[in-house]
Amino acid sequence: MKPDNETILLREKEIVPTENVLENALGKELFDIYQEIIKIFTDEFSLEPQWHFYKDGMAWLCKVVYKKKTILWLSIWENYIKTGFYFTEKTGLGVIIFETGGIQS
Repeated sequence: MKPDNETILLREKEIVPTENVLENALGKELFDIYQEIIKIFTDEFSLEPQWHFYKDGMAWLCKVVYKKKTILWLSIWENYIKTGFYFTEKTGLGVIIFETGGIQS
């Protein structure tokens, strides 16, 4: 399903994505979902969200890490939240095993 609007938000370097900024950008309903996602990341998986402004994309992105390892990227768009996962050849094997329900012998 392709979203109706492909506009990334949080494009001003000077405006740090605080809770108030995020709620204004997302709206109440989507901000509540964002908060629940962050709560799951932190409470259930011990992940740490880190907001940074990236010049190459000219927007604030949230890098979600476990210790020093990047687990996913989160970005704020008009009407939705997007996450991106990147797997190396080594870590990709774990995804394949998870998807198939384990290695078959």
